Amino acid sequence: MLNHLPRIRENAMFTAATSECVDACSAARQSCEQCAMNSVITGETRDDAVLRCLDCVAVTTMTALVIARGSPLAVGAAALCAAACELCAETCEAIADRVWRNCGAACREAADRCRELAAMYERRAADNRVHH
Repeated sequence: MLNHLPRIRENAMFTAATSECVDACSAARQSCEQCAMNSVITGETRDDAVLRCLDCVAVTTMTALVIARGSPLAVGAAALCAAACELCAETCEAIADRVWRNCGAACREAADRCRELAAMYERRAADNRVHH
């Protein structure tokens, strides 16, 4: 029984990281939607930022769904999401407006959670190759 404790602990950490990643992707999606709508409502055209936000909405939505299903595409989706969120964060953080800066922070958090989860997937895959 004691031999299984590290694996049980690892599975619990993986489950928590998966949940945190899905939640962070959802929060980033909501922030990006808010930024894009804010731009439309205020009439302030920030084409680069809006396009980054729209990319992020699409990628975070897909990533959350793929990860939640435990798809074999999850590691690739998480890596793509980290890249999209990072680009969006860089663009939004440069805008001196609370809505945009909040979006940047949410995207940066999602990028971090996606990188963390992708690394866990990679470690699991490496462990499985060693044990089989």
